[in-house]
Amino acid sequence: MLVTAFCLSDIVVLGRVSRRGQDDHVQFDIKLLWGMVRYHLVIPFARFRGSSVKLQTDRRGHSLGVNSGTSTEESVDAETVKNTFEKVRDMLRFTLDLTEVVKRMLRNIRLKEWSWTTTVGTGDAVSTAMTTGLAWSVKTSALGVLSQLVRLQTSPEMSVTPLFNATAFSTRLQFKAKIRVAAVAMSGVRLLIHAGRAKGGLSGWFRLLKDLQPRRV
Repeated sequence: MLVTAFCLSDIVVLGRVSRRGQDDHVQFDIKLLWGMVRYHLVIPFARFRGSSVKLQTDRRGHSLGVNSGTSTEESVDAETVKNTFEKVRDMLRFTLDLTEVVKRMLRNIRLKEWSWTTTVGTGDAVSTAMTTGLAWSVKTSALGVLSQLVRLQTSPEMSVTPLFNATAFSTRLQFKAKIRVAAVAMSGVRLLIHAGRAKGGLSGWFRLLKDLQPRRV
C-alpha cells in the first residue's frame, strides 16, 4: 500500500525566472513525498569575467526533518559549452532512440501553472510597438511548442506591457509542473533498456554519470 501510494505521488516543480535590467534571478523548488523531501535551488546572478561567466548558486535541501545547504560559484566558458555539447552527443550515441524516450517522459508532465509577464520600452514609440509584437510572437510560439511536449492543464497567463516613453526591459516567468514518481521510474527503466540495445550504451552512460560533475572554482 505504501509503495503504491509513493509511486502514485507527485514530484512538484515550482520555477521562477526573472530579469530586470541587468539583474537575473532563477529559482527552482522541488518537492516529493508530499513535501517531506524538498530541494531549493537559486541562481541569483551571473557575473562576466573575461571570456567566462561566473554563476553564484545556492542549494538547500530538506529531507525528513534534516536540513542541508551549499553555496558555490561555477564557471561557464567556451570549454564548458563544448564539453556539454559533446556529452549530449554521447548520450544520443549511447542510447537507442533517446529522443523518443525523452518525449514519452515529457508527455507525463502536467503543467498546472504558467504566468509570463514582460515589460519593454525602447524610448521610441514605433520600435517599442515592433518589439512588443516580437515579444508576443516569441511567447505564443514558445507556448505552442511547450503544449506539444507536455500536458497543459491550466489557462496560461501572458502579458506584454509597452513603455513608449522609457527604455526598459523586465520579464518574469513562473510555472508549476507535476509528474508521477511512477512515470519517472518507468522513464528510467526505458532509458536502461534503450541504452542496453546500443553498442557500449550502459558502460558509456556510467562514464557520463561519473563525468557529469559541475566544475567549481
